[in-house]
Amino acid sequence: MFNNNKDNNNNKSQQYFVTQSLNVSAYLRYKGFEIKETRKDDKTVSFCFEKSLEVFDAVNEYNQNNDLKKFITCYREIRSLIYN
Repeated sequence: MFNNNKDNNNNKSQQYFVTQSLNVSAYLRYKGFEIKETRKDDKTVSFCFEKSLEVFDAVNEYNQNNDLKKFITCYREIRSLIYN
């Protein structure tokens, strides 16, 4: 669901963990968290997840996972070979 009402988005942002990162969003989905809302604003897309300790723990886990960071870096390098 796309929602472009900025005032409504500001109120809802307080109840959601919001990210524009495709990698973080994919990781949260991998960990079993549901995307509660998707927002499109100009050229960006934001993904909203339930604001909970479990979501924050998963984001911290993502941020501290060095193997995952290496994988994402390699993926981006390969992808750039295709599109550049």
